[in-house]
Amino acid sequence: MSKVLLIVLAIVGVLALTCLGGLVIGGVWLFNNYKPPEGIRVNVDAPVNIAPGETFTISVTVANDLDRTRELLDIGLWSGIADLRVISIDPPPAYSDMTFGIGTYSFNTQMPPRSEITITFDVVADAPGVYAGSVDVSVDSMLRVATTSMSLSASGDAPADSGSGAGSGATPDNSGQAPDW
Repeated sequence: MSKVLLIVLAIVGVLALTCLGGLVIGGVWLFNNYKPPEGIRVNVDAPVNIAPGETFTISVTVANDLDRTRELLDIGLWSGIADLRVISIDPPPAYSDMTFGIGTYSFNTQMPPRSEITITFDVVADAPGVYAGSVDVSVDSMLRVATTSMSLSASGDAPADSGSGAGSGATPDNSGQAPDW
């Protein structure tokens, strides 16, 4: 083998090992840091049955149970929940984005110790169907996410209800797993 070929193979080998090492270190770091936020409770309240074209409210209450200030970063609406048309949000987010079927609403709001904040989304289901997905709440870090699954049914003859039943008042157990409904 020529000297040039050996040098090229050595460089490629070092680069491959460096990339592999970076992937392993990154994977370990993500595994240790991607978990639900401690001391945060999330409650999502929404009707189970809705009428297409009728405005209804999804309320997301985030409670800080710790004795220190926390920061509510984002609320994300995933999958079918993101397919609902958002009419208004109170309080309004600092920034919002709809990318890859995910509605992300950034609040960057300080939460004093032992406090809670409620964000209300006035939304409309434009067509009949089942709108199922999750509401993700990021607190303190984009990697600290509390996830709550929910499902709404929009049918032509179902009036909007008061929010009772499965899919309403859902509270994650902060174990990192979505509730199994």
